[in-house]
Amino acid sequence: MARVRIWIICGRKTYEVERVSEELGKLGVSHEVLRWDEISLPLDPQFTPDVVWHRYEPSVPLIFQFCVLEELERAGVHVINSKGAVENSDKASIYLLWQRHLREIVEMPETIITRDMGRALDFVKRHGVVVFKPLASGGGVGVRLLKWDEDIISRISYLLDKYGCILLQKFIPNPNYDVRSVIIDGRVVASFARYNDKDFRHNIHRGARGLRIEELKAWSESAYRCVEMAEVLASKISEITGLEMYGLDLLPGLDGSVYLLEWNAFFGFEGLEKATGFNVAGEVARYIVKFVK
Repeated sequence: MARVRIWIICGRKTYEVERVSEELGKLGVSHEVLRWDEISLPLDPQFTPDVVWHRYEPSVPLIFQFCVLEELERAGVHVINSKGAVENSDKASIYLLWQRHLREIVEMPETIITRDMGRALDFVKRHGVVVFKPLASGGGVGVRLLKWDEDIISRISYLLDKYGCILLQKFIPNPNYDVRSVIIDGRVVASFARYNDKDFRHNIHRGARGLRIEELKAWSESAYRCVEMAEVLASKISEITGLEMYGLDLLPGLDGSVYLLEWNAFFGFEGLEKATGFNVAGEVARYIVKFVK
C-alpha cells in the first residue's frame, strides 16, 4: 500500500476540512482525512505521512490529541500547528505572552485569570461590565457578559465550579464588529470584518455577518487600522508562538484604539471566503504541500 503524503486529522468534516481537502486534490498530492477516533498509538512508522494538518476536536480528550501530535513530531512528521504552538494559543497564554512581548505594540483589554472568588469579584466591581471566557474554547462557546449586580456572586461561583479557573476581561465598547485576519507563514493573506449588532460576540456562528473591509469604509475607518495592526503583529506572533498559520482577531474601540482579542490556531474561514471570495483554503493547501518530501 502506498504511503499517503498528507493527513488531515479532525473530529468531523467541517467546511474548512472539506475545502482544504478539495484544494489539495487540485494540487494532485495524495492525502487522507482521518478522524481522531481512527488513530491508535503506537503509530505504524511505515505509513506515517510527511505532513499533518490537524483540527481540534472538543469531544476527544486533549491529552490524547497531544500524544498523537508528539508521536508524529518524534517520527519526523511536519505537524501544522505543532503541539508547542497550540499550547501557546489558549486564552490565558495569549494574555501572558502579550504582557511579555506585545504590550508596547498593541493594547489588550485588562484581564485576570484566577481561582480566587474575592479577586474575581473585585475585578467585576471595578469595571462594572466584564467578559467571561473559558480558557479553551472557540466560536464564542461559553463566552458571556457579567455585570456587577445582586446575582454576581452566584454567577462567579457557578463558573468557578464548572471551569475550575476563570478568565475575566474588561468589556470594550465597540462599533459592533471585529476584524479577523488569517496569517500563514508570518504574513496576512486575507482579512474581513465580522459585524453583529444583536450580540456582543462577533463570531460568525453567533450570528455575525461577514463584510469586506471596503464595505465599512463609508462609516468606519477603524477596520483599516485593525488590518494595519494585523500586518505589524503577524510575523511577531508567529515568532513568539511558533504558529505557522492562525486567525488573528482585533477589536476597534469607539475612540479609535485597536485591541488584541486573541489568536486562534484552529481558525475558521468559511465566513471570510464567503464574504470576500478569497481562496483561503488554497493558501492553506499550498503551504501544506511545501513540506511534502
